[in-house]
Amino acid sequence: MVLSIAMNPLRFSRSDRNFTLVLAALVLASAAYIRLEYDKAFPQASLKLARSRAEITSIAEGFLASQGLRTAGFRQLTVFDPDDDARLSLERALSLERANQLMQREAPVWSWRARWYRPPDKEELVAAISPDGRVTGFEHVIPEAEAGARLTRDQALG
Repeated sequence: MVLSIAMNPLRFSRSDRNFTLVLAALVLASAAYIRLEYDKAFPQASLKLARSRAEITSIAEGFLASQGLRTAGFRQLTVFDPDDDARLSLERALSLERANQLMQREAPVWSWRARWYRPPDKEELVAAISPDGRVTGFEHVIPEAEAGARLTRDQALG
């Protein structure tokens, strides 16, 4: 038994062809628009990480040393740690263009976090460094029970 299939080429009507052309034009226009506006809608995609992880760690360590803090004996970890909550808040409160301007220099939503810790101790040193190498934050965690400095009232208020 032999099966034969008639080959009838698919023919588009004029309206089918016009619809296909309009659809193709719409797809091309959408792709062009996305390409032009992508960096505005997703500023993190255009973020330039100008410094390496090692450079960021060195900058953070230098900052900690300038504060009189030693990192010897601590384990160290440096990670890129964006603050998505702050970014979303800025984008919702402001225009996207204004939020992007602020996030580039004034509101450090993208930063490296260089951390020194010594398990099981609670003491921890953390420095936040912007992608261009500026120190944007600092935290020194010490155990609550640890003795602090003995200050006079005037020293504490000064």
